[in-house]
Amino acid sequence: MSGDTLVLADAIGANESERTAITPWALPEPTAPSVAARSAGIQLSIPELANSARCLAGVASILLVEGVGGLLCPLTERETVADLVRELRLPMIVVARRSLGTLNHTLLTLEVAQRRGLKLPV
Repeated sequence: MSGDTLVLADAIGANESERTAITPWALPEPTAPSVAARSAGIQLSIPELANSARCLAGVASILLVEGVGGLLCPLTERETVADLVRELRLPMIVVARRSLGTLNHTLLTLEVAQRRGLKLPV
């Protein structure tokens, strides 16, 4: 279980089974999810990922889905985080760090989101 999961679980007072629901897939290799899943012998799918998030949404007052690696990071062999965002129909919050190149990266992310019709806060 990742350190991030443990911090989130502790923050909401989650028990052991709820911790698994917070992070249903924890892949050991620190690479793009599609690569890490292949290495672990797992096949991810957008419907399965979306269903997991929807199950949590049914019991949570707030649902925050972290898009690992950025909007165009591959989750499956053919689909990206953007495809999951579209499937879930959730509004996006774009988080950026303060470093050289971040403005360009953030503007590219916003442009891709807009072109794909993803919800962005006004």
